[in-house]
Amino acid sequence: MSAAAPFAVEPFPSGALHARLDALYRYWLSLPRESGPLPARAAFDPFAVPEAVGSIWMLDIQREPFRLRYRLQGTRIVDAVGRDETGRWLDELVLADRGRPIDMARLRISAFEGLATHARTRPLLAAGSGWSAVESLMLPLAPDGRTPDILLCGSVYFSADGSAV
Repeated sequence: MSAAAPFAVEPFPSGALHARLDALYRYWLSLPRESGPLPARAAFDPFAVPEAVGSIWMLDIQREPFRLRYRLQGTRIVDAVGRDETGRWLDELVLADRGRPIDMARLRISAFEGLATHARTRPLLAAGSGWSAVESLMLPLAPDGRTPDILLCGSVYFSADGSAV
């Protein structure tokens, strides 16, 4: 990722992803794409990536108006954020936590263009928790192989000493 871009779009260079996220990305790449360039949610089995299962979260995509709702959060994510946000709208949570809206550019690229994205940023929902950074991966899933309806995501939180959770 360059200083000018806050996130990277696939393909990702070797070694760019934390091992858990790399395993999730490689698994996503291996999923069947029967009707187009993207795999369907039905093809995804979280237990096929045991090293990443606790770091997985999913967002349902609402296209008009564009919004994202948490479908599920893995246990590592719930532990890092301090609560389970399943069923809640992302924009409402971030606004409540930060007092300002988030930049939706990365989310729109994954949701509307069907591209995988990767970033290492300051945490959005765990602000003030002691986490210094979060590395995240967003992978689109589409029932028709073309129009994403879910973002399969993975995150790894890092403490100030650089250790991952």
